Amino acid sequence: MNRSNVLTGTVPMIPQTIMKKIFILLALMLLPLAVNAQFVVFDGVLYFFDDYSLTARVEGAENIEISGGIEIPETIRYNGHNFIVTSIASYAFRDCTKLTSINIPNSVTSIGGEAFSGCTGLTSITIPIGVKDIGYNAFSKCSNLSSIEVAEENPVFDSRENCNAIIKTASNTFILGCKNSTIPSSVTTIGDFAFGRCTSLTSITIPNSVTNIESTAFMGCSSLSSVIIGDHVESIGRWAFENCSSLTSLIIPNSVTTLMEYAFKECSNLSTVIIGDGMKSIEKWTFLYCTNLSSVTIGNSVESIKDGAFDHCSNLTSINIPNSVTTIGRDVFQECSNLSSVVLGNNVTSIEEQAFRLCSSLTDVYSYAEQVPIIHWSSLSGSNYKHATLHVPAVSLEAYRNAEQWKDFGNIVALTDNDPKPTGIKGVNSEAITTERYYSIDGKRITTPQRGLNIVKMSDGTTKKIIVK
Repeated sequence: MNRSNVLTGTVPMIPQTIMKKIFILLALMLLPLAVNAQFVVFDGVLYFFDDYSLTARVEGAENIEISGGIEIPETIRYNGHNFIVTSIASYAFRDCTKLTSINIPNSVTSIGGEAFSGCTGLTSITIPIGVKDIGYNAFSKCSNLSSIEVAEENPVFDSRENCNAIIKTASNTFILGCKNSTIPSSVTTIGDFAFGRCTSLTSITIPNSVTNIESTAFMGCSSLSSVIIGDHVESIGRWAFENCSSLTSLIIPNSVTTLMEYAFKECSNLSTVIIGDGMKSIEKWTFLYCTNLSSVTIGNSVESIKDGAFDHCSNLTSINIPNSVTTIGRDVFQECSNLSSVVLGNNVTSIEEQAFRLCSSLTDVYSYAEQVPIIHWSSLSGSNYKHATLHVPAVSLEAYRNAEQWKDFGNIVALTDNDPKPTGIKGVNSEAITTERYYSIDGKRITTPQRGLNIVKMSDGTTKKIIVK
């Protein structure tokens, strides 16, 4: 078989491993097209030929165990005609784990969704001049990618500032990164699954130019231990950091107003979370199964904590809900089995189903609401509340003692000046303020910031927490 710019060949026997795929595709074709189109294998790669347009589409590997490198030609000579290779089909090389390199010609204009998903042997890719469309998750789960380039003449995508990534030029959207990527300061959006399942990524800094982190952007980055979120990020999408199991601390700056469902689900080593003062709502299941979470600081603008936000955060021992919060949703602290102390701000009006269900270590609840909050009958089921102490405003003692669910606490007493107060945090950003003193996370005075989470007391009397990589 002669291969150069034009590949020629004959129709070989197609193995049974791909026959099912071929039959399904053929069944979906219109009859007139079926007569004028066919599938042919060349050098271990299956192509679909369209006799009308004289174009060819890469359908995938003849055998998923294909190993080494593949070079896709620009044209293929077949049945007396030259067919131009213009596209790579969705799922074409999915899970070809032994594929180490792929040469995509300039004639290709589109790469389908998940075309190379799970190709863990790929270490580098180059997007040629002609590609104008890259499908969803085209290179997802390529965990060993270390080099990503885009041809300089490509009008749709670029790899500016040697960022080792693919950026959609017109919208400044970062669509694909790898373990060696940096995010340029001109990027405004981190796209869906941009780093999804990049298990070799260990740290990332999101610059101040970024305003939006889309769904699944860092999902499954199991080695990601350090994230610095820029001060202009406004929204963090669903599942954005789900299962980032090496992440230990998190600061969400004041700029973030929207934190979507499941954003940090199953970050199993996340121990410290600071939610800035711009957040209005903590959405459903945001920190579900963050089983090592022990310290949460909630900003002063949060008005509602929605269903299951901290469900199964079994290492959480105390929670302080600021005065801005009015609603605690269903299952919010369900099965937080070590939660012993809860402070409720003075504007809490409702606590929904199973909010504190199975909080078996509960000993003290401090409610600053003078008007007794409405609490669902199941909110405290399975918890230790019948043996716990409820601390309430002195003027409301009788009201709590006569209110359903509240009256069943083991002891109801008046709040004192020595009791913990509802608090939040302000000023979570990276703007420089003259510092006064540094402290470690356990409160010890240090001379300079140490690696990890540090507490900084500022000259204006405020405090903030910073992360040092």
